[in-house]
Amino acid sequence: MKMEENEKKKKKIVKKAKKVRGIVMMTLLCVLMMSAATYAWFTLSNTAKIANLTMTVGEATGLQIAKDTGTGAGTYGSVLQFDDGTTPIYKITGKLLPATTADGKTFLKPTYNDDGEVSGTESTAESDILSNLTTSPESEGYYYETTFYLKALGNQAVNVQLKAGGDLPANGIAAVQNTATGTYVIAKNGTTDGKGYYGFQSIRISLTAGEKTIIYEPYSDIHGTNGTAATLASGVTITPATVTSQQKSDGTWNATQSKQLTLTGNADTLVTMRIWVEGTDQDCVNEISLDDLLAQIVFETVTTN
Repeated sequence: MKMEENEKKKKKIVKKAKKVRGIVMMTLLCVLMMSAATYAWFTLSNTAKIANLTMTVGEATGLQIAKDTGTGAGTYGSVLQFDDGTTPIYKITGKLLPATTADGKTFLKPTYNDDGEVSGTESTAESDILSNLTTSPESEGYYYETTFYLKALGNQAVNVQLKAGGDLPANGIAAVQNTATGTYVIAKNGTTDGKGYYGFQSIRISLTAGEKTIIYEPYSDIHGTNGTAATLASGVTITPATVTSQQKSDGTWNATQSKQLTLTGNADTLVTMRIWVEGTDQDCVNEISLDDLLAQIVFETVTTN
């Protein structure tokens, strides 16, 4: 009898062990599925930093630039250096997460379904913005926003646009001593992971003055080859902002720039700049390496009204 009872106990223990193993395996499988769904499009731990940003206008063209002190324009000059250590702080120290926008001014963040597809978007809050007062490297946001002033010297109104780049590295990777000129966004040499996807490929910059907005896309003709781009779920449509200044790897524009900013003669014109990682870009993928970036925005006069 005792032997029979022992055998029965052994069988019960084996059955329980199998059930526990099954539960553990199912739990692990669920965790793996959730992880795949969360990171199927973009690994959020890979984040973008703008290491250096310089705004330049040419005094010869009758333009000047100044910081926004919070109470108006600061001292005007030909260059606005974003990492010069002065107040207010003009430097991105936090991290950019992928976002999308229809107008370069209002931003949305992607949402995912259980299959890792983009199932929709959500609005971002003011707390999701990296402003020019951001000082913590641990901070995260869906776009960086700051303001500055442009002034057209003389009494006539002028239109301005972004000046084309020159001497840009063909692959977008710059040496420490960068010789590029004009408008550009490039990666610092030595910070990339060699997978063929870099931060400058999916970065966008919008510049808004009054009712007009310029949207700038650098290196529009350089793409990675082995990534898995975002997949939209059935019935989902996301329409990103139309790029008005699409730049090729040689620094020139892909087509005629369709938007310009208008400056009133001899008056302070407030410009809002926003920088983001475009989540609908074909290079915004899991494999992306969002490195320290070097950026420069140069304005030039186009016409005089």
